[in-house]
Amino acid sequence: MRKKMNSVKATWDNGTHTILHDRNSKLIIQGEIFRKQYEHNIRSTVNTVKVLQDVTMMDFQSKIAMLFRSELGLQRIGLPISGQFEVNVKVETTRTIQDMPLIGVLKSVIDGLNGSIINEDRYVVSASIEYIKRGRSVTHLNDILSIELLKVRHTTKQSILTCFNIPIYVVAKREALLLDSDDALLSFDETDFVEAAAQGLIADGMTLNNSKELYMRFTGYIDDYDIDNMALIYFDLLKAIGLNESNIHRILLEKEQSKVQKVSLSLQ
Repeated sequence: MRKKMNSVKATWDNGTHTILHDRNSKLIIQGEIFRKQYEHNIRSTVNTVKVLQDVTMMDFQSKIAMLFRSELGLQRIGLPISGQFEVNVKVETTRTIQDMPLIGVLKSVIDGLNGSIINEDRYVVSASIEYIKRGRSVTHLNDILSIELLKVRHTTKQSILTCFNIPIYVVAKREALLLDSDDALLSFDETDFVEAAAQGLIADGMTLNNSKELYMRFTGYIDDYDIDNMALIYFDLLKAIGLNESNIHRILLEKEQSKVQKVSLSLQ
């Protein structure tokens, strides 16, 4: 039996929007889709503000790119590869999720593939990450990473490369340093959305359950939107409602071009 969906209205971006929810595990948000904006270059200028990326994170991403370049070079595959893609990540670690936020890890891996391995990360239409906690070992590093890259063609998927059990220190996406300002890159539209939506849902009695898996689906005019950047905003919304990030061990993301702008979130 399908759960009854409640309707709540919240105001952001100078408009009133409707959110459907079942009080504990499902959300459907219609209207403009938000995303976080990030720079890929190690040094750049955004809105006249000088930006410096975290060097440790950039080193991790460079190692991912180097590994894929080496393996695909042996197969004589021309780079970067064009098309639409799926990226699946599994990380086995002694560290906690607080030490390596999952969407941040997924984003860091996708950024490592962007440009040199795949033509543009906005063409990643499906992605997932799984977290497995393991005991300490004297023979392995803290982190073991597996990455699967597939090409997506309509309803079929073709494996490009899978790299299993990479011993590497995993570094999640980190905010860039703003060299001239404390908050020049802050988007008030995103902040207003998260606060308004969370307040409306909490007031309407939404209390999230303790699920281990999260599914996010984005539809709309979003060809230019990176799937991981959208996920970061809506994960912030779930945390604002009361989601315990450490409970989520698997996250699945999908995006699809559509006339209907909609975000569906489901805890399972």
